[in-house]
Amino acid sequence: LSKMWFLPNRDLNKFFEAALARYQEFYNVEIFAYLLMSNHYHIVARFPDGNRAKFLKEFNSILARTLEHLVPNFEGGKLWARPTRSQILPLDEDIQDYAAYTMLNPVSSGVVKDPLAFGSANSLNVILEGCSRKTRWLNRTKYHNALRKNPNAKKDRYYEYHTLTITPLPGLKATEEKTYIQVLKEFLEQKRLEYIAKRKEEGKGFLGKRKLMQQVPGQSPRNTKKSKRNSYN
Repeated sequence: LSKMWFLPNRDLNKFFEAALARYQEFYNVEIFAYLLMSNHYHIVARFPDGNRAKFLKEFNSILARTLEHLVPNFEGGKLWARPTRSQILPLDEDIQDYAAYTMLNPVSSGVVKDPLAFGSANSLNVILEGCSRKTRWLNRTKYHNALRKNPNAKKDRYYEYHTLTITPLPGLKATEEKTYIQVLKEFLEQKRLEYIAKRKEEGKGFLGKRKLMQQVPGQSPRNTKKSKRNSYN
């Protein structure tokens, strides 16, 4: 089972977004949406240079290697329970729908009714700030090399800064009266209410913020997706 090592954590959120910004710049990635859930993450992106595999390999690797610094009781070993799953989104409508699903995943999965109440890294926060956010990345390799020569080396000298940029969803055009952010908020609110209504129809409720905060990092989820080595992926 995939354990919940990514429970809402301020330092983890900052690192996740800094790493995303760094590799977004390196690989020229257009990011439409992302969300860090308790035991996985979602990202809706376009790779103009055809380097999706390289991007995911490096991003997943640095996230796994750094987790021990961010979650005190991380037991080490393999982090990812199964290979990355990718879905092709050929139409503007497909990108819109999956971006909405990504940003609203805490709602559709029954965690909380307000996606921002989940408290994890979510592209919606960046969009509401104006679609970009400056992040700070510690170059640990350079810093540790410096420490070997000088035990008093200042960590602040080895921070790099990268801007995480969220690309507006294609097809969601703003009118003269409304800004893109307002149009997006209305679109997401409609989707949010649909998710809530669907859960109600199915007789399902929500975990809620209080119970969410009681979850322990490394805990196994009650329900999780499973696959074998030869499963369709």
